[in-house]
Amino acid sequence: MVKRTVVVLLALGILVGTALPAQARIIRIGHARARGDYATVVADGTVNNPRRIWVTIKARPNQYADGNYSMVCSRGSGAGSKDGNYSGTTPYRRALRMPYRRPDNCSVAALGSLSHSGTIIVILTARV
Repeated sequence: MVKRTVVVLLALGILVGTALPAQARIIRIGHARARGDYATVVADGTVNNPRRIWVTIKARPNQYADGNYSMVCSRGSGAGSKDGNYSGTTPYRRALRMPYRRPDNCSVAALGSLSHSGTIIVILTARV
């Protein structure tokens, strides 16, 4: 009876272990900082096999900031691009639209601009 229980538990452990998805990681793919009146900065980066890409805009002092992004992704022998705008009161984080659902790699450039004087930080992150 003990052998049978151990075998069943081991089999369940193997099934459960294989059914779980691979651990997703959030990585920083680019960041940039600028300071001054109406400061503007561009962060860029490249990432392989992204599931999701975000831009985070921070400012000191917090204030309204806007920006835009441009992205080029490849999958197989094809390539596609996407661009867009974002705005809000800092700090904020926005998910960026990708041209493909599961691209092989993406290159992204994101711009952020302050509405007043201060320091702005643009951070690009991705889930891989």
